[in-house]
Amino acid sequence: MGDPSDVPDRSDLVAALTPDARPAAVLRWLLQGHQRFLAGQSLHPHSTRERMQSVVEGQHPLAA
Repeated sequence: MGDPSDVPDRSDLVAALTPDARPAAVLRWLLQGHQRFLAGQSLHPHSTRERMQSVVEGQHPLAA
């Protein structure tokens, strides 16, 4: 798993930015999380590939 100290908290990230800078910073934050996920270094213990495959039939997202 990744080191949580390497990842800024969302509320800290948003509070520290001007409205004009937020979209780019949030996108960067999301992309960093996606890269950790793809590398198998999720910060969340229930985000393993095996766990997600076990719950996929019960998921009905409205948006992704």
